[in-house]
Amino acid sequence: MAEHQQKQGQDIRRDVQPQEEGTSHQQKQPQPRCCFRECFLARTDQQRSDMEDLVRVRNHQSDDEQDIRRAISSAMQHYLDYNRTRASIARRDAPAVCSPFCSSCFNNSYLWLGGCRPTLIIRLVYVMAGQAVEAQLWNLLGNVEIKDLAGLSAHQLERLSDLQRAVIKLEDGLSKGTATLQESMADQPLVNLARAMHASSSSGENQAGEMDSAMEMYARKLARLMEEADKLRLYTLAKTVEILTINETLDLLIAAAQLHVYVLEQGQRWDRSHAT
Repeated sequence: MAEHQQKQGQDIRRDVQPQEEGTSHQQKQPQPRCCFRECFLARTDQQRSDMEDLVRVRNHQSDDEQDIRRAISSAMQHYLDYNRTRASIARRDAPAVCSPFCSSCFNNSYLWLGGCRPTLIIRLVYVMAGQAVEAQLWNLLGNVEIKDLAGLSAHQLERLSDLQRAVIKLEDGLSKGTATLQESMADQPLVNLARAMHASSSSGENQAGEMDSAMEMYARKLARLMEEADKLRLYTLAKTVEILTINETLDLLIAAAQLHVYVLEQGQRWDRSHAT
């Protein structure tokens, strides 16, 4: 299993390598570099390692609560560290993190402000607890027995429902902020700058400088929205963990890691199969 996961990790790294110049007679355009690439690859490797650790603890059915808490704490700390590093990169180049060139087109298509929707965490708990019929998801989780989440109490479900409603409202607020930012592309000064650049017979260097300033402002606003989205993702995960027992939390983190890694791998496969 470890050799298979190592091969999958190598496949992902291969797929995000910048394309080198080939022997084609056609002149190729230089490939853009992704400032987020190293962070992205490091997180993929770390998540795979965390997943192996969590699965090991679950498969050994450890009665050592300290070992379970260590695995959970380590995985969550690595997620927090990743978010901090990513936020730092986003302050310099938010678009590169929001829709990373180093990821696949398929994966980028479902991102919400650079990541998953926070409510997906709660949705995953519901699915695993049998509150929704998601047979395809169960097929993805065949490497480890998941059983603790099937016994959620009525009180836990009520708390999860309250959390979900609260998070949806916060999500909607950020979605509206994103829509406003996207609509601002049709506002001044961008529209006037675009018209002036096409109408001018000069080199357009002055207009380009003003356009860069406007784009920088857009990127800074996007970075702030992404930072708020990351905070909401972390908040939702922390509150969900408060509701679950230690073994339920272990199952949730395993399922989340397996789902993310699987979709990442399949996104790369999708891109390859649709490249021609």
